[in-house]
Amino acid sequence: MKKIVFILFLFFIVKPAYSGAFCANEEFSKIYDEQVKSTGADKLKDYLPEKTQDDLNNMGLADLNPKNFEKLKPESLFNYFCSEFKNQVPEILKTLSITVGTITIAAFFDGMKLSLNKRSIDKVLNFVCVLGICIVFVKPVVTSIVVSSGVIKAVSKFLLSYVPIMVGVMCATGQNVLAGSYSLLMLTLGECMAQIMTKFLIPILNIFLSIGIVSALSDGLNLSGVCKSFSKICKWALGFISTLFVGALGIQSIVAGAVDSVGSRAFKFVISGCIPVVGSALSDAFLTVQGCIKLLKSSMGAFFLLAIILTFAPIFVKCVMWNFLSTLCAGIGEAFGIVPINKVLKNISDVLNILIAVLTCFVVILVISTVIVLNTNPF
Repeated sequence: MKKIVFILFLFFIVKPAYSGAFCANEEFSKIYDEQVKSTGADKLKDYLPEKTQDDLNNMGLADLNPKNFEKLKPESLFNYFCSEFKNQVPEILKTLSITVGTITIAAFFDGMKLSLNKRSIDKVLNFVCVLGICIVFVKPVVTSIVVSSGVIKAVSKFLLSYVPIMVGVMCATGQNVLAGSYSLLMLTLGECMAQIMTKFLIPILNIFLSIGIVSALSDGLNLSGVCKSFSKICKWALGFISTLFVGALGIQSIVAGAVDSVGSRAFKFVISGCIPVVGSALSDAFLTVQGCIKLLKSSMGAFFLLAIILTFAPIFVKCVMWNFLSTLCAGIGEAFGIVPINKVLKNISDVLNILIAVLTCFVVILVISTVIVLNTNPF
């Protein structure tokens, strides 16, 4: 939850500037509209998933008009997340009731086993209980893994359209050096995450889930330690990747920002000082055009952040809620002393924790990298 609040905070601090000038100056607005069309930024929304496009339209963000971003309130995003939570509630409650019922029946028969001193039914009872839990939990978890992979692929595909346009706008603002670094890191990140998720994480998470179920069914085979170790390794690896990407872009933005600033200021000086008679007028016109480009850059950045949030929100909310449910039911199973159910639900929770970590890592890198670029000014 803290990460979600942090990301939303970053979005609202990078909302497009110069909106007052946009509303008051008709010429400024005209130049801005021409730049939006000439750069191809007006077509960005077409590369997003259909659901994300519909959500943006519902929020009144059909285009890159800065007035639309000014009208956007935190309540809109809060209501959106609430609606996503409500969409998951019926299935969650249904699964909760089935799981609690299974645990209650298992506890009843476990008590009967002890009172009748019949331990021969122990393995059968454990198998039936774990099988019942798997029927209601495994399908949503596997679906979440597949959908997460699809979402990451969709965002990676969107990056292939967004990054070149954003880089062109950055170059137009005089951020040539930073544009090269941003393009390299973002395109590398998108392609690497798509390949890792498809070729590595989906098979590994499915194997991990299978191992967790087998471990819960077998008394002599305890693989909980292996599962926890794998979970820790994945989280450490994701943390390292996040630090590496964000740190690299942060360092490059400091150096590149200084280099770009020198170039931009020198160009402005040449226009105003070296061109006789009309130098001052050309300098003012240059600043006006640069102001429009800065506004376009801010609008594109805000649009990108919001599109990323809306694209990842449904699957992220689903993973969080199912993770909460598996943890809650594992606690109930432990309270009743049903060890196999407790083990399989904890293993399912570990799988979902890894999936949530992957999604969070990808989103945080995209958001922080974009905020760094938007807050780097060449002038």
